[in-house]
Amino acid sequence: MTDRERVLELMDEAEVVYLATVSGTVPRIRIVANLRRPDLDPATSEACRNAGFTVYFATSLASGKVRDIRENPAAAAYYAIPAKSRAIMLSGRAELVTDPCVKRALWSERWRSHWPGGVDDPNFAVLRLAPTRAEGWWGAARIDFEVTEA
Repeated sequence: MTDRERVLELMDEAEVVYLATVSGTVPRIRIVANLRRPDLDPATSEACRNAGFTVYFATSLASGKVRDIRENPAAAAYYAIPAKSRAIMLSGRAELVTDPCVKRALWSERWRSHWPGGVDDPNFAVLRLAPTRAEGWWGAARIDFEVTEA
């Protein structure tokens, strides 16, 4: 298995993802749902897995995540399965997604409690991280490569 295949497998299996952004000069890390997991929502999972290394996050437009990324697009996603000694950080630039087709492809009805207006709720937002670097561990093996594709 190649390092790229290992990273994609870890992205698919990790229970959660940690999103790191920068607020002013202070790093901010928060836990977010791993939208690639089919047990959360099969349709959302498929759309996210088809995006390769690109990472999507559902959030509220008024969230600190959105505010941070608007001010400074540098961000990282951290996937880990500590029991297997596997972890990867994908770093790059994040952006707010405005394309309604992407938002519809990622929408999950289970989010309606957060966004009662559904996919068209004015507070529903999607963030996209386009990573340029992957760094981490697969057991004792170091992973470190430039991400050249989505």
